[in-house]
Amino acid sequence: MQFKSIVTVTGLKKFKGDVEGNTYDSTTAYIQMDMDETKKTARGFATQDYNIGTSDEFDKLSKVSLPFEAEATFEMTTNGKTQRQRVVALVPRKQ
Repeated sequence: MQFKSIVTVTGLKKFKGDVEGNTYDSTTAYIQMDMDETKKTARGFATQDYNIGTSDEFDKLSKVSLPFEAEATFEMTTNGKTQRQRVVALVPRKQ
């Protein structure tokens, strides 16, 4: 299942290289999320990290000032026991 949401991206980090013989190429986006206030033990915001693809995604967003608003396409999947949420697209809104 996919859904879109307007999010605030607070940071980006890329990594491209080899570690112990394994090749890595990724970009992580840090997206602001609401804290779970239902138990009254937390409030406000935190950032959640999402892999948004290769280091090319970092380069595409290099001229966008941080933080920025974007339309994120999230995909939710499950294996029957646990749920996983990932970002499959991140498009900056006009600034």
